[in-house]
Amino acid sequence: RPQDALAALDDTIERFPQAVVPRTARAETLRALGRTDEALAELEKAVARFPENARVSNTYAHHLALRGEFHQATEILVARAARRKTHDDWVARHILAMIRLRANSVDKANEILDDGVKECPYFDVRAYFRTARPIARLAARRVAEAIQELEPLGVDTTLSGTQATNVVLLRAHALAEAGEGGWASQLIDEAQDKIIDFDTARQQLATALQKRYGLGGNEAVKPESADHLDREIISLEIDLECPLRLAA
Repeated sequence: RPQDALAALDDTIERFPQAVVPRTARAETLRALGRTDEALAELEKAVARFPENARVSNTYAHHLALRGEFHQATEILVARAARRKTHDDWVARHILAMIRLRANSVDKANEILDDGVKECPYFDVRAYFRTARPIARLAARRVAEAIQELEPLGVDTTLSGTQATNVVLLRAHALAEAGEGGWASQLIDEAQDKIIDFDTARQQLATALQKRYGLGGNEAVKPESADHLDREIISLEIDLECPLRLAA
């Protein structure tokens, strides 16, 4: 009920004008509704009102990256991400890694993610570095490394439900890329049948994987279409990998 959510957020903003979270939540809701220009405008107002608030600027940079405005997003994040001190610094660093990956700077993304897995002192943010790193490995065609990293993540009970669901799909991707189509199909089928939060975004990713690798009775795409689908799959995986809710 997104319209009801917007109404509730509008009421909260009116009653508590100095609260940050309702404003970023309103922007996220607008984006989920496909109203991306309004979402960005909402964040621009929030940045103007709270210029020193790292959580607002992190969210703003993330939305700019979703629109392909990588340079502007990077400029907002780079100084904070380099500090590596506070919780928000590490969230900024994770978002920066995802921007590098979107911009096809895979080596730079891997470098940031490796650092985050090893050095991030915040358990909740480090979990996002851990679940994002296999995406970068897959983008770099380092499939064996992706599979190796995903195996322990697949049984890690400390991950949130959404992260665990994402790991299932990443495992399916890695296994399909390694030629294990039967196992990949089984993982996707079980996820669709058993996982409650298998929402539209995850279904889009599952469908793209099935089409790309000929899973679930589908015929694998022709080589000339594979590159386009590979980029789409990585983009969908990045979209699911967002730690901004940790800033709430």
